[in-house]
Amino acid sequence: MHVRDATPDDAALCAAIYAPYVTGSVITFESEPPDAGAMAERIAAAQVKHAWLVAERGYRTLVGGVTLPNDASVGLHVALGFEPVGPFRRIGWKLGEWRDVHYLVRHLGPDSDRPAEPR
Repeated sequence: MHVRDATPDDAALCAAIYAPYVTGSVITFESEPPDAGAMAERIAAAQVKHAWLVAERGYRTLVGGVTLPNDASVGLHVALGFEPVGPFRRIGWKLGEWRDVHYLVRHLGPDSDRPAEPR
């Protein structure tokens, strides 16, 4: 996996990946998806104080966040090998209710001092 600082050239793809989560789910607490210009501004603003990273090829750990209640999604994650980490209670407001977000993790390789080279 290659992890690098995001650039304005990444904004359109980041916005495209994020938009369906804004419009079709309670995964994010935004109600309007940002366009590429707004995403580029977010990337630039974030990088003033901390990194905004982009990962290319290969992964070590998958992290899933499920807005509760959603037994089907939690069950799917568990069936796919994810382990529960725990919920953040009343983490966001959407569609007239406070929502909890439950996190799960799945490590893709054995724990070792040095990770394997990506395939």
